[in-house]
Amino acid sequence: MAILSLSLTGSAWGQDAVDDNQPNNSAAQSLGMVQISGNDLLSIYQNQTVTGVFNSYIADIRAGIPPERFSEAHFENATTLYKQWGRHDYSMRGVYSFKRDEICYTYKTDRWDGTYCFYVFKQDGCYYHFSVNRGFPVTQDDFKNWTSMGSIKEENKSCLPNIA
Repeated sequence: MAILSLSLTGSAWGQDAVDDNQPNNSAAQSLGMVQISGNDLLSIYQNQTVTGVFNSYIADIRAGIPPERFSEAHFENATTLYKQWGRHDYSMRGVYSFKRDEICYTYKTDRWDGTYCFYVFKQDGCYYHFSVNRGFPVTQDDFKNWTSMGSIKEENKSCLPNIA
């Protein structure tokens, strides 16, 4: 397993960081979701572990396939320890950073090599991550296309999609 190292000065914030102004997103509000951005991203993720599932969770269960689950520990020095289990079991180290209203993860391993950024929305104590590659979620249909969802492990709350 390759380990990625990064030297940071002070925090995990990128150059164009901290913008605490939230856009008016009526679809998010109608669904009871609030975007997490700016300093709130740092205060929620730093020194916490997110545990969750991917958007394929319900389809996997219905197909009789073990769903992929994950945890990602976020350390104060802006590094992470990512673990995944289900059909594929593995772990890797990475680096996390923030840009305005995005959390980004950088990995350099045989499995993943690159930077992956997400918009984060919160609903009832659950955090929904939307890939920036799919664009900012605006419509109610956009909010069905979350990439992963989870909760802060230290808060001891379970966030799993409703399979009913």
